[in-house]
Amino acid sequence: MKRPIFVILAEGKLGLETSKTAASTIRYLPDRVAAVIDSRHAGLTTHDVLGTGGGIPVVSSLAEALAVDGESPQALLVGVANRGGTIPTEHRPVLLEAVGAGLDVWSGLHERLADDPDLVARARQRSVRLVDLRDPPADLPVGTGLAFGTDAFRVLTVGTDCNVGKMTASLEIRRARQERGVDARVAGTGQSGIVIDGAGSPVDAVVSDFVSGAAVRITLEAAEGADVVLVEGQGSLFHPGYS
Repeated sequence: MKRPIFVILAEGKLGLETSKTAASTIRYLPDRVAAVIDSRHAGLTTHDVLGTGGGIPVVSSLAEALAVDGESPQALLVGVANRGGTIPTEHRPVLLEAVGAGLDVWSGLHERLADDPDLVARARQRSVRLVDLRDPPADLPVGTGLAFGTDAFRVLTVGTDCNVGKMTASLEIRRARQERGVDARVAGTGQSGIVIDGAGSPVDAVVSDFVSGAAVRITLEAAEGADVVLVEGQGSLFHPGYS
């Protein structure tokens, strides 16, 4: 999946714990982020707010983001992942504005962009894409166990709670292994990991019977020719809402 230059929408939520998708993308893909929208922190940089991303500007509106010097953005990325995964009401006007400006819109929320008739109609008029990152493929199999036969050493990151760094641990272990000449790859299973790595499957949007099949597929894809595959864990061992 080719990643465009993004404007990230994190209005009122820019922070390490309140805008995970924004924070992760800024940390690992700073060269793909033109600006971040959050009027609370307008005038600052992402480094000022998050401690990462360097001089990426934080602005108060999409119009300001489009006026930032540098390479022109091609897409708006919804940078929040709220409880339940619904599109915040206050974000819809910005999404429509982005489509009207000729930007693709990427979202990792459970509420699909493709189910919004106004967005779909306007996207069709402007010939732009609506990318639902939590839209799993329709042809997933049930688990087959084929991943046990790969030559790659497989690692699954798990956690005792949510938002403890399972994806970050996977990406950092990969970086450290690659620096030592080991061909390490990540099998992404959440919207942020899919944006950062350009591949993966959103397992929390998969019918439970096929989660194992989804994990097998992305592990096999990542393992081809690799020495190590880091499978990004999801949910939590103990959290009552995200087990």
